[in-house]
Amino acid sequence: MTARAALPPAQPPRLLLRRETRFVRVVLALVLLAALTLAAMLLLGSFGAQRPLFVAQPLHSILSADYSADPFSTRVAAFGPELVEDIIRDAAPTDAD
Repeated sequence: MTARAALPPAQPPRLLLRRETRFVRVVLALVLLAALTLAAMLLLGSFGAQRPLFVAQPLHSILSADYSADPFSTRVAAFGPELVEDIIRDAAPTDAD
């Protein structure tokens, strides 16, 4: 037997073991948290509650909408002779031109 065979097997560094155990603990904590949440939902009834698949109420309105133009707002303003006189006066050349 040689001196080499008498040595214990090589182990990974202590820091690597600490990281692996921390990862395993975090995963286990998350799984435990998910299981507790699911159990609480089942116990409180929010997850296992029976909901109706069909609502027996009509979902349409008895009223109907009219999207046409409002006839009272589409009238043109009054068109009188005063307006024509103002247009002619504005179009006439002035002394400043």
